[in-house]
Amino acid sequence: MHDTRRMTQTDTKSHLLKIPVRTSQAAASVGELFFNCSTGTNQNRRASTSMAVVYKVITVGSPSVGKSSICIHAMNNKNVEWNEVTVGATFFVLALEVDGVPVKFEIWDTGGQERFQSLVPLYYRNAHAAIVVYNVTDKNTFDKVDYWVQELRKYDNTNAVMALVGNKADLKSEQVVNTREARKYAESNGLIFLETSAKTGINVKNIFIAIARDIKNKTPGPPADRVLQKKTLQQTSCCH
Repeated sequence: MHDTRRMTQTDTKSHLLKIPVRTSQAAASVGELFFNCSTGTNQNRRASTSMAVVYKVITVGSPSVGKSSICIHAMNNKNVEWNEVTVGATFFVLALEVDGVPVKFEIWDTGGQERFQSLVPLYYRNAHAAIVVYNVTDKNTFDKVDYWVQELRKYDNTNAVMALVGNKADLKSEQVVNTREARKYAESNGLIFLETSAKTGINVKNIFIAIARDIKNKTPGPPADRVLQKKTLQQTSCCH
């Protein structure tokens, strides 16, 4: 019989097709904390009954470019120290309100190490979007971007939205990847492009806002799931 108790920090490992997956304690449940994109404020509120659109998103990129940090900052609206190496994948849930519509992003944050690259197709299956992350202070991580894009397209049967994200944009004096070059690559390949900082929060939520809007306007693609929100949802802490 499977243990169905609530996960804790010491009990966070599960398996999907024998692939290591960790459910992050930093992930807030949908509805617990909505970020209002029109006002730029967190709304700690009891949500009325509504239908949330659910999108599956995968993050890929070289090791240590800040994929997990981006997800965690988006959920907490602040920088949270995150030094753990992603083994296999970490699962996050991000709830946003985009253009007045509650949206739930189910994010599969994949490990960048070479030994995990063969697992990416399993996570990408039926994804609505993929975020390809590089480090603006490390040219090697940008040089690897095309590999990730081509790999994702190799297994993409749904014409999913893709976003190219240059992280660590707060380190302007150390930036070696030319913004114009990165934007040109994104435009020529039909990708959303943003430079972000998981440390300061620059453009972090804008990634997901842009993805949600692009998914809404883009066809064909996998149908978005919808989940009925509870009539009253109480805020809980998303960080421990």
